[in-house]
Amino acid sequence: MDGLRLSKEIGEYWDKLRILLITEELVYDDIEGLKKTKFIDRFDNAIKTSESFAVCNLADINLMLRSCNGIQNKKDRFIPLKKGDKNWEQYKNLLNNNRYNPPEKGFMYLGIDMKSNPKGKNYVKNTCLKEIRAFDNIKDGFVSTLGFKTINDNKKVLDFSKIKKYKSCDSIIYEYEKIIFNFKMNCIKTGNFRQKNRKINLFSQEMCMKMFLKFINDAIFKVVNKKLLSNQQIKNEYAPFHAFANYLEYEGYAGIIYNSTICDGLNLVLFNRDDVDIDGDIVIDNINQLVL
Repeated sequence: MDGLRLSKEIGEYWDKLRILLITEELVYDDIEGLKKTKFIDRFDNAIKTSESFAVCNLADINLMLRSCNGIQNKKDRFIPLKKGDKNWEQYKNLLNNNRYNPPEKGFMYLGIDMKSNPKGKNYVKNTCLKEIRAFDNIKDGFVSTLGFKTINDNKKVLDFSKIKKYKSCDSIIYEYEKIIFNFKMNCIKTGNFRQKNRKINLFSQEMCMKMFLKFINDAIFKVVNKKLLSNQQIKNEYAPFHAFANYLEYEGYAGIIYNSTICDGLNLVLFNRDDVDIDGDIVIDNINQLVL
């Protein structure tokens, strides 16, 4: 099956999942029902054979930051509320649906960079500020940012940063054709053909998994302009994301690293806010004086 057709099919599977959830033929926490949908079934089959090429551990993340508009003096302001918290009843009606969770789940969203490609604090902070639309609200004057660190290094996350550098699936194919060609030439040069076929098979698996992640990334991650949508429209748009996150959490994933839809940055959503701890002090910046 060619890439264009597969990409289109994944988008169609995603839309069908959304419709099932909107019409309440399926609920986001019905795991067995989700597994019967074409999108989850296709993902499940791919991940079972090549999971190592699609995940990383929390220990692989370099910096974690979270920002809030305005001047925030209390660190607990950076911790998302969830159902059961002391202040839940007081504030629950002020909370909205996020991309991966309804308010009661209290997922933790962070701007990040990776140890394999460190970008620095200003880069990560810029991602955080863009995500909270801080530069659209300069009347607030100030933004507050707090660092976090993982306390569960070995937990795995689905990692879309693995395909961040690729503009298209063709670029993935081109890269791995070169890798395999150079590997074969090295085998001939050294006379070492041990495990040649096994290694080529691994290269091919990695290439296919990256292409699959690229198909998903391009099909589902779109800018959602909340200013132009009603609360119900936002809920409908995010419905399949909630279901996908719930499925991944059930399968033992701690979260998802995904590419920002509004800037050249990386985000992490953690399904359990307790997988990270506060690291350092709150930094307060005047938006108009920021140089990032």
